[in-house]
Amino acid sequence: MFRQTHHRKAGFTLIEVLVALVLVAIVAVSLSQLLQTGQRSHAVSKHLVDMQQNARIAISSIADDFRHVSYGKDPTQPSIFFAGPDSIVFVADMMTETPGAELISYFLSPDGDPDTPNPNDTVLIKAVADSSGAPILVEPQSYGVVAGGLSIRYFNGGGEELPNPVPQPELIGEMLIEVATTETERWKQADYAQMSLSSTVYPRNLPLTPARSRPSSPQCSDPIYPNCAAAKLTWETPTTYTDGTELDFADISHFNFYLGTDPDEMDVRTRLAKTVNEWIVSELGCGTYWIAVSCVSQSGVESHKCRRQIAVYGDLLPKSTESIWLTDSTGVVIEWAPVTQFENDEPITVPLDYTLYRSEIPGFVPDDASRIATIGGATRYHDSPPDVCTRYYYAVTASACCREGAPSGQPSIERPSPPQCPTALAGAPIEGAGAIDLTWTHPIQRDDLSFLPLEEIAATWVYFDTIPGSTVRSVRIEGQATGTRIEGLSGCATYFLHAKTEDTCGHLTSASCLGNEISVHLSDGCDPEAPAQPAELALTPLDERVDLQWLPNTVDCDFYGYRILYGTSSGDYSGVEANEGRSPITVTAAEVYSEGTCRFSLTGLSACETYYVTVAAIDQCSPPHASPTADEVSGMTACIPCEISASCPSWVSSPALAHQDLHLEIYTQSGGDETLARLVPSWNSDARLMAVAYGRPLLPIWSYDGSSGENGPVDPQPSGATIDLSDVVVPSWTSLEDGQPLALFFDRDVRDVSFDLQFKNPTGGFCTAQDVNRHGAIFDDFDDGNYYGWHPLSGNWTCTAGELYQSSIGSNRLMVSDRIFTNVTFEGKVRVTSGTTAWFVFRHEDGNNFHLAGLTPSTDTVQLARVRYGKFAQVAAYNTPLEMDSWYNIKIVVAGHTASVYLDCVKVLEETDYSMMFSGRVGFRTSSAAARWDDVRCQAAAIPQ
Repeated sequence: MFRQTHHRKAGFTLIEVLVALVLVAIVAVSLSQLLQTGQRSHAVSKHLVDMQQNARIAISSIADDFRHVSYGKDPTQPSIFFAGPDSIVFVADMMTETPGAELISYFLSPDGDPDTPNPNDTVLIKAVADSSGAPILVEPQSYGVVAGGLSIRYFNGGGEELPNPVPQPELIGEMLIEVATTETERWKQADYAQMSLSSTVYPRNLPLTPARSRPSSPQCSDPIYPNCAAAKLTWETPTTYTDGTELDFADISHFNFYLGTDPDEMDVRTRLAKTVNEWIVSELGCGTYWIAVSCVSQSGVESHKCRRQIAVYGDLLPKSTESIWLTDSTGVVIEWAPVTQFENDEPITVPLDYTLYRSEIPGFVPDDASRIATIGGATRYHDSPPDVCTRYYYAVTASACCREGAPSGQPSIERPSPPQCPTALAGAPIEGAGAIDLTWTHPIQRDDLSFLPLEEIAATWVYFDTIPGSTVRSVRIEGQATGTRIEGLSGCATYFLHAKTEDTCGHLTSASCLGNEISVHLSDGCDPEAPAQPAELALTPLDERVDLQWLPNTVDCDFYGYRILYGTSSGDYSGVEANEGRSPITVTAAEVYSEGTCRFSLTGLSACETYYVTVAAIDQCSPPHASPTADEVSGMTACIPCEISASCPSWVSSPALAHQDLHLEIYTQSGGDETLARLVPSWNSDARLMAVAYGRPLLPIWSYDGSSGENGPVDPQPSGATIDLSDVVVPSWTSLEDGQPLALFFDRDVRDVSFDLQFKNPTGGFCTAQDVNRHGAIFDDFDDGNYYGWHPLSGNWTCTAGELYQSSIGSNRLMVSDRIFTNVTFEGKVRVTSGTTAWFVFRHEDGNNFHLAGLTPSTDTVQLARVRYGKFAQVAAYNTPLEMDSWYNIKIVVAGHTASVYLDCVKVLEETDYSMMFSGRVGFRTSSAAARWDDVRCQAAAIPQ
């Protein structure tokens, strides 16, 4: 039987599908809500973190900087300028690249934050200015701060809250900072969310930091005094904080040692290791001081100070300075010899002050009214007196240990310096009129070598008389005239004329000006009678010359001059070999007249030859009438010639002897020893010779009182006198560059005086040297065993055997002068004993900027070099054979930017260097060498070459 079966197809019914869709929708909605909740939670967390981070950054910025408040500041600055409820301004050195401490300000931007939609958020701003108040930077520190959300509260060292704003910021010991931040973008809330953080800050450097972080004060003893300018303080290391808790030694950083004149305003003198429990403060000046010590913890908090008062006084008086020098240089430069001893001859080892006094009254008593300055240690001061056209008197005292010594002498100086003498005087007689036409040239310099403008010349004084050197008769010529006619003179007379200059201040030339004196003879016309016979003719035979002397003609009105006749046979006057010309030689009266006698020399004669000489007077007639000749005189020239001459170093005077001296060196050219027996010095001033010294060290070989020499007791001698010396030997080793010293001492200033020195040996040999006595701003032969006036900056400097010696051969060694020069001639002898190079230094501005000239025997080199900004550079070099341990004379002439170097009197280098400073000190230097210097001289103006 067939049975049919029906099967059901697979799938979901509509109802099932609908149910499934409902379930899926429910799950999707749940998942969506869950995702949105997660996203919302993440956003809230992010905003919360941002607000928290902004608050932390704001607090950290203010706290980190404020902990350093007062660090590195100028003591005159307050630590906190302003402390308010929502801003603060304080001082701290936070930027090492900016000099001094900075002014740091924190405040909220008043304009809010325009870059966010939140209308109530703002920005924390940090502003920094330098110590002068000039802005350095302004930059945001933190964003999202609630407007008005910065709150600062202040407390003193005891934790008591202070009024806000704080009226006395120095009372602040701690600070509580609270910062409220907000969302910059609102996240699905009705209001912008906010949060706040706070922190307490304990600054390290304020005196009232709370006890809970401040070490106890060190316990210090009463001070003791090692000397009158020093005090010693001892103390115990603290072991607790001020709240009584234990302070471990490891928690101590260091001690601060303070010094000041006000107990509340002391400066840190030094920072000491925590293992130190005593300290000496030295080099204190006169008066009362405060010293103190404090303990600083490792966290930078400082204890209160343990303070003690000290008083610096002494019982000894310093000696007075022995020498003062005044120069006029855009004011008055005063220099003096340093004081090194108390009156009981104890050395002064404490700081020394000098007080300077000025008055217009000679012999004044130094007092407060006349005091112009007190300076520490230096021996030079540049004064600016209130008036020109005035003579000023100065005095200096030394003070040590609060005691002022006796005043020095009172040298004076005219301002401006007096004019130099007129030059080129020339006079012409107006025959028959009893008059002389005189002309001259005005000086262009003053005594101190400063420039004299023509408009500052008020008048010229002309002195005239029949007596040489007389100032009895004179006439004042107003203005800048360069000539005048002097009338009302007597005929048949010889007049002697010289002149001086008066400036617009009424200062008259201080020198005698007799070196420019001329003579003019006035006659009454031609007298037919022959002149009188010359009387007392005398002849002195010398080395290849004879010197003649006779009485002048004073009786013939129409007198003109003389004829000098010579020859090698008696009565035969046909000589031809004299440098002055063949016989007869005609000279005017003025050409041979000198100090009341007539003098003439015949030079270039043969040695060991007898010469016969006579003289006749002639008048002004045409042709002239001649007198009978004088009695014939004769003499033999020296058979052994003199071969002494002056060495090439400049002739100078010394400021230490008020320029009443003349220093030079002499040597022999004979190849052997030579004896110096007599000296005939001539000069163009009215100074008188007092003494002569010779050798190393200088020893007297003649004195006017007869204590040395062969003249016995005599008056101080005038120009031209023969000085009979104690015979001395000029040794064979002397040479042009290195001679034996010779010094002449006078009764007055002989600066800028021309000298002619005649040296004579025992056999009559005669030789001459001539030069001008230069104004030596420095002359030092080191024979006194010290180097006063020079300052060693490095090296081992001593004075031994009358020489300056630097013995250290390591690196570079330097010594410089007290004085500063512009244009200068600097000269001396130098000997390298070992090592490399010895130098003369000039235009020294500081240890990193100067110029120098020196010699290196190891490479046969003379060098001109400079040190600029600490870097050495050779400017020029000259090669010539040089011997180690041999003396050489070096001279440097500096004018403007040009320096010339001379080796043994010969110019070997000259360079113009526009990097050269216009002024500086002079001195000496070695480069890896030991060396000696001697006979150093420095002139304040370059010598024309």
